[in-house]
Amino acid sequence: MPLAVAPKKRVAIDVNGETVVFICRTPSAGEMSAFLNSRFITKRNKVESRAYEAREAFMDKVAIDIENATYAGADGVEKPLDASTVLSSDEKTYLAGILGKPVDSWKDVIPMQWKSSAAQRFEDSATAPEEEDGTKN
Repeated sequence: MPLAVAPKKRVAIDVNGETVVFICRTPSAGEMSAFLNSRFITKRNKVESRAYEAREAFMDKVAIDIENATYAGADGVEKPLDASTVLSSDEKTYLAGILGKPVDSWKDVIPMQWKSSAAQRFEDSATAPEEEDGTKN
């Protein structure tokens, strides 16, 4: 039976045949509304898509952890990527050079495509994320 209210949502996405799971806090109605409204802006009767930027910002706001993800550090060693990941200043500089944007935390290392895929699960037209117990909401 679907669970109407839960403090956390588990959002699974497929990445190269493997499953990466975002653990997210449940967004408020206001946050959902702001997110949905920020996907498109109108300028002089033209609609401009800001979907990727909106999805990335939304996931940066609601994601509290990630499972089954790794990153290659400055030393070339593959390391787990999750909320407990602490990046050294060398790793931040190295990763910023690869990603082409500042890297301050573990969330900055998650590819935008992954964040976009996870955020789509929250959008009105998408399938609802799974709850902590694995059931659909």
